[in-house]
Amino acid sequence: MNTHKDYDAWMAETGPVAAAMRFAMSVPGQILVNTAAFRLPEELRIESTWSVLDVGCGRAGLARVLAHRASLEQPPVGVDASRGMLLMGSRDQARPSAPADGTNNVRLVQGDATALSLGDNLFNFVYSGHTFKYFNDEQLWHCLVEVRRVMKPGSLFLAWEFAPTTSPLLDRWNRFVLEAGVPFERLRGYRELRRMAYDAGFDWVQSANLRPFLLPPIPRVSLIMGKAPEGWRSTIVEGRRVMEPMEGLTVAGRAETLAAKFMAVNDDVIATVEAASDEQWRATCADEGWTVGVVAHHIVEGYPLITGLIQALGSGADVPSWTLDKIDQSNKEHATKFASVTKAETLKGLRSGGMAAANAVRRLTDDQLDRRADVLAGAPAMTANEVIENSLIGSATGHLASIKKSI
Repeated sequence: MNTHKDYDAWMAETGPVAAAMRFAMSVPGQILVNTAAFRLPEELRIESTWSVLDVGCGRAGLARVLAHRASLEQPPVGVDASRGMLLMGSRDQARPSAPADGTNNVRLVQGDATALSLGDNLFNFVYSGHTFKYFNDEQLWHCLVEVRRVMKPGSLFLAWEFAPTTSPLLDRWNRFVLEAGVPFERLRGYRELRRMAYDAGFDWVQSANLRPFLLPPIPRVSLIMGKAPEGWRSTIVEGRRVMEPMEGLTVAGRAETLAAKFMAVNDDVIATVEAASDEQWRATCADEGWTVGVVAHHIVEGYPLITGLIQALGSGADVPSWTLDKIDQSNKEHATKFASVTKAETLKGLRSGGMAAANAVRRLTDDQLDRRADVLAGAPAMTANEVIENSLIGSATGHLASIKKSI
């Protein structure tokens, strides 16, 4: 399918549909079409030092916004097969309203997403919006393999696309709307995309639950795919995919090992929550005396608190000291406030909070991991390493075991 040629021809037209598409690819249009993506710097805690790639960037409006909001130190790279789209992107960056120092500019590259002209292990974060539908299965597999190749170990790939529905009639209507200018292959659901991502070599895949999208009013599917850190691999244990160290390889440092260990536990929590029925969500966990929903959200609630503690310990800043009474009171207040918490809210917190916690752990040096301070009144001082092992990983592991016993 010569999608880029179709786009080039379409963008050269003067009709209202082509004009609407050109607007949709601009920054104001992207706010409507890719609404949820504008929160990515906050949701994923994108760091200024990250290298970022946009696959199927179009006019690169979204890439410029992300570069600005995340204060990226190096311009993101935008790849698109359409020469016309990239020319519009270049003109956008050359406008007088663009920053004089070029801080929000994007390095635009014309290329095929199934054969990226980029080196290996370059990017901390890759994303692609509304691109998959233009590929047949073989092309999409090659695209996924190529994206994984250019990703750094331990990095993420976020993708979103229009989704099929359970109504053939509605699917035909949605195709009619989406093919107003450029035809596409087909839409795929989460399960199919998840399988294809694993087939392409990704080590873990989750639903990203990315929303809202304002226009057009067609359902979306989103997923986040991960490449294992150096020295780690994904494997199947008792029917569940888990991360484990590879025999004979040295893991790239203590911090990366701890981050990977935590992410494996967080992934397990997410999978368990996703699989829980409404009845199981309301079941009571005997160990805590709370519902499964409250216990799962209790894990979420702890992530930013523990992350802040880890960061304070690592930087040598003042560390707030907790008492058991204060912790008990906080837990009771949380159980009351979130008695009716939803799975969707909890999953969102597990994904964003888990990613933020893992990133905070990865940034620590060995010296910072060994820094010690009083954390709990009346208890021995703890190192940042011990807080990660006992509070971040240990607490989530213990509550997850309780949830599994209850469902």
